[in-house]
Amino acid sequence: EIAAICDAGRPSIALAVLIALNIGQRPSDVLGLKWSQWDGLNILLQQGKTDVWVDVKATPALKAMTAGSDDDAAATSPRATAA
Repeated sequence: EIAAICDAGRPSIALAVLIALNIGQRPSDVLGLKWSQWDGLNILLQQGKTDVWVDVKATPALKAMTAGSDDDAAATSPRATAA
């Protein structure tokens, strides 16, 4: 089922599914993500249930999928430029 979703021709949906599968966070937290929370290596997010900020390391699959994104997030992220 996951492969069918990812192959359906909607890159944004495929990316959302891949993020959800790879970071192990609640769906509501995944749906609220912004590109500025991605630095190319980690996703920084605030968990809605606990209000705790967590820095989640990206899996190789997630890094590979975002590398070809139209939003070159690693280059445009405030987190990346502040480092």
